Amino acid sequence: MLCVFDTRADVQAAPLPPAKAGNKKAQRNEPQFAAREECYRVLGVDLTAVPGFASPTVLVLLCEQGPEFPEKFPTAKHFGSWLGLCPDNRITGGKIYSVRTRDVKSRVAEALRLAAQSLWRAQNYFGDLYRRWKARLGSPKAITAMAHKLARVLWHLLKYKEPFNPEVYAKEEAPTPGEHGRDTELPPRSHPMSYKASFSGGGICTHLSNQVASCERPQKLETRRDHRMRDS
Repeated sequence: MLCVFDTRADVQAAPLPPAKAGNKKAQRNEPQFAAREECYRVLGVDLTAVPGFASPTVLVLLCEQGPEFPEKFPTAKHFGSWLGLCPDNRITGGKIYSVRTRDVKSRVAEALRLAAQSLWRAQNYFGDLYRRWKARLGSPKAITAMAHKLARVLWHLLKYKEPFNPEVYAKEEAPTPGEHGRDTELPPRSHPMSYKASFSGGGICTHLSNQVASCERPQKLETRRDHRMRDS
């Protein structure tokens, strides 16, 4: 069936990189032909390089959508909404009373959910993100959110015919300065100053480190009676 599609990438001229490590045992749904090479020839992009995408998943996407489906959706948001993976905000009177996703029956959405669920052990950006969402939102919502993210990645790769670059997402894993707490070294002007108070001559002397001591007389609180006498 795949032979009827036009060739968008020459496997002989631009061979595929080695496949990523998968299951040690052969799966029952594993295709009995070179599915990875055929999908690459038809789509022009190696989708199996995306975490969570295997050859059966890519075959489902290709057979259900076709190689030119990104042209039918103006943006990745339209594609995610068509799959029913984004929140369907119900607003009335300026108040949101429902953010549940729409009930859409789609084999593509189911394939993306299975791909998202397979990331719970992945040691990369997508795996860390899925585990954080799962701990905060629960498994069902985390699976839907990760499937929506994979759908946007899928749309961009096929729309612009760009290979998957893990370095783009590796930047998200790098901790930013001060992420795990304050910096150990503070600027010179922000060092805390030590205060020492001593009583002498009825006043309070405050000694600041590296500064001249300043003495201030305690101010007398003005009562209502003093205020009336001053006005009169």
